[in-house]
Amino acid sequence: MSELGQLLKKARLEQGITLEQLQETTKIRKRYLEAIEEGDYKSLPGNFYVRAFIKSYAEAVGLDPSEVLSMYRNVFPDPNVGTVTESLSPKRTITKRSDKWSRFATGVMLASFFLLIVGLIYYFAYRNHDGVNQSVNGGSSAPLTDKVATQNPNGSPAGGTLEAKTVATPSPTPVQPELKLVKSEGNMDYYQLTNAATLSVEMTLTGTDCWFQIDKLTPNGNSFDHDMIEQGNLAKLGSPRKWESDQPVFMNIGLPKAIELKVNGVVLPLGEISNPKRLQIQAAGL
Repeated sequence: MSELGQLLKKARLEQGITLEQLQETTKIRKRYLEAIEEGDYKSLPGNFYVRAFIKSYAEAVGLDPSEVLSMYRNVFPDPNVGTVTESLSPKRTITKRSDKWSRFATGVMLASFFLLIVGLIYYFAYRNHDGVNQSVNGGSSAPLTDKVATQNPNGSPAGGTLEAKTVATPSPTPVQPELKLVKSEGNMDYYQLTNAATLSVEMTLTGTDCWFQIDKLTPNGNSFDHDMIEQGNLAKLGSPRKWESDQPVFMNIGLPKAIELKVNGVVLPLGEISNPKRLQIQAAGL
């Protein structure tokens, strides 16, 4: 057992916290917690996640995470220093391509809207012009008088029928989903999705590898039971991963700045955060 593992385990036992309770608090699997205490870092997903797990462990047992991470760095220096510059170039390329397509799509939408307006104006002008011609060609040549036309008991003019004309109306614009931050507690952010009954989560890697975990939440009294959907690493650049859920979801993202996250097509901004981020998302209709 390493000196760092002994320190963490001692703090946990002094707090009277079991590994199962610590797993529920940090959302880190029990076997990873045991590996940290034993100093078996090779059993963990990678050096970045070792630091993230140690930080979460230290916070949960009341230790200063900065001092604990300093002890870890003295034994295992960070091998990823100097790789940030290499990961920025693909991100800039993707951003430039996205801007180009965004401008093209905007131009197409504006042109389509203009053609739609012109078409509607022409349609209504043609109908009005055709109606005037029918009235002139089919009208009587008798002089105008001040007499009122005789009506039938049902209210319609004698000797004729009323013809109803239908006017085409534009279809209503579909209501788009909206994602709102409801509150933040500790390192957990709570979001609510309106105008949607189910959740569609899409995650795309834009930088270096990113560890993630996504759970389906089932209501249990005043809390939720976690049912893991998937846990692993995003390692293929630009290839989106998608999940559908009819229940609220919990997400634990190891490197938020390395991914783009969308919920029902709405981008959820994660910022340039290097520390793990935890999210809970719920649709308004759920």
